[in-house]
Amino acid sequence: MEKFGKGLSAALKTQNFRQLIKNEAIKKFNGDTDVLYQLIKNQPIGDVYMKKSGVTVEGANTFHDFLIPFFSSEQELNAFESKMPTLTVFVPELPENSFSAENWDINDENQIPDVALRLDNITYVPVIGRDDDNYLIAPEDVPSWAVVVVKENERMTASTDASYNSLNTRVISSTEGIDFKFSSNNFDPQFTSFSDGFVGATDNNIPQYLKTGYDVFAANPFVNWQRDNIYYGLTPGTTTGAISGGKYREHIVTFRMNASTPMASYLAIADSFNEVKRDPLLRQTWQRGNPTAWTEGNFEFSVNCFYGAKGANLGLSLEQKLPCTPNDLFNISWESRTTGWWFWRKTWFRPIISGVKTMNTAVPGRTRLAFATWNLNEFSNVWRYVFDEIDASTTTVTSETNTVKFNANISMDTKIGLKFGASGETTNTNSWAVTVIAGNDALGAFVLPFWDNPINMVNGQYRLRRYTTSLIEVSVAPLQVQF
Repeated sequence: MEKFGKGLSAALKTQNFRQLIKNEAIKKFNGDTDVLYQLIKNQPIGDVYMKKSGVTVEGANTFHDFLIPFFSSEQELNAFESKMPTLTVFVPELPENSFSAENWDINDENQIPDVALRLDNITYVPVIGRDDDNYLIAPEDVPSWAVVVVKENERMTASTDASYNSLNTRVISSTEGIDFKFSSNNFDPQFTSFSDGFVGATDNNIPQYLKTGYDVFAANPFVNWQRDNIYYGLTPGTTTGAISGGKYREHIVTFRMNASTPMASYLAIADSFNEVKRDPLLRQTWQRGNPTAWTEGNFEFSVNCFYGAKGANLGLSLEQKLPCTPNDLFNISWESRTTGWWFWRKTWFRPIISGVKTMNTAVPGRTRLAFATWNLNEFSNVWRYVFDEIDASTTTVTSETNTVKFNANISMDTKIGLKFGASGETTNTNSWAVTVIAGNDALGAFVLPFWDNPINMVNGQYRLRRYTTSLIEVSVAPLQVQF
């Protein structure tokens, strides 16, 4: 990473190359200001030089060629590229409009960026200065000057990764035989799966069909099941009905961090180091400061839903991903301080996290965390949701086996009787392939039974029901997707 960073720092000294990075970052090809190295490595970079290192590069027409002298050989560079196929140059948006891809003046030599390295084994951020004045940024500090970040890309999966073939997302090809897929359609700006007429739901905009599910059982709302009405049209007087096809699907409707304090919520997801390799000499500094978030860009959350399957022993699951900015999650203000003097004066920012926000995650124009139609003939009557914040790391696949339960009062896709009817439950054993991502921040899990009512009445107002772990709070409800 250091060798690559030194080469990148040298390349950024030419205006043409700065223009290339700026133009590619502004495209936000994956929803963030990321520039995937494999997609620009063969781009011409112009005449570039290194002021102090004495490195000269002759006949270097492309970025890849220019990097070779910074490695022991081209073979070492090739091996590095193969080991880190999702290597990315990220242009951060820094506080108070101090620097971003949009306001980067590539003609201003004072905005030739330093190069930060996002590593997983230390809490400080190593930075290669544009004039070879290398330094560390403490985890509680955010720079206010031009800086770009070298990191792995959390939103793209390379064709060399074991999970590549299982992804049903758009392919982006490079010229080097390595292709990429979006890790989720939710990271693809071209992905438009929103059904016409979708209105979603919020606390202040509860759809009528959810209200009806409450109203028909209002005489005893805590005993009857609202989803009986929503999915099967059942009422106290109509106790047999067919499922409504794919008209409704379960959604995560709201998302909110839920640790003991706003800062604790921030700490839970903003770290970028590996616990196993944490440098013990930095432990006290880490405990005093705030972890680094500015090197990451937007946060990426993963939600896995485990359905259970009646017809086979292989359990079914679906993963959805939620990208969001720090400002989506937190109320943030910035405290500034200045160090140095004259030409060496620098301004640093420290974030003040004063509160957490509730995100509405199932509304028009936003990423939707949509799961399956809750057909009791196919799926368990209890689903399990597992939440993580994603960091680029290695993945392993393990197997998990659980006993799951199913309603017995189902004939094909018709439900006979309210709740369990007279038939009760049946049990089955399911095994799931579970992907474990080393380095992810686990945010907890909860189970959702079919009989949990998606809305309640609070002070005479319909309100979405909340589910919490120690770190997050969400609401889940069936929303209409077919009209």
